[in-house]
Amino acid sequence: MFPTVPVIIRLMERDPGSAIEAVLARITEMHSTPTAIARAAGVDPATVRDFLSGGHWPQSRTRGRLEMALEWPPGTIEDIARGKPTPVISDEPDVTPAGQAALMQTIREVTRDMNPTLLDEFRAQIEAAGRKLRREAGM
Repeated sequence: MFPTVPVIIRLMERDPGSAIEAVLARITEMHSTPTAIARAAGVDPATVRDFLSGGHWPQSRTRGRLEMALEWPPGTIEDIARGKPTPVISDEPDVTPAGQAALMQTIREVTRDMNPTLLDEFRAQIEAAGRKLRREAGM
């Protein structure tokens, strides 16, 4: 009867301010800037500025790209906005099956609209990094 009501309720449960604070803190922790993170994520810097100023909640794909640039697991920005804690970032790569699955999901989301030539180059770099991690982990 009222198809927009569930969407409105979900939006009301979100606190963008906490996510914005966490993203800004992570950018600072990485000794980076919003513009540099936007470029690393392949996102228009104006989109990131708009999000960080509280003007616009980014789409899922954009959040996924930002999370990858921030070295956060997929869904982190939404989770923080819904009250979950900011993840603790370890220098150790997660080579567990769950960690690999999460990485592959993020890669699929981020590369969905990528130029095919760049995508091939990106895949080759990811595969090489994966082989290196597996060697270092003794797998």
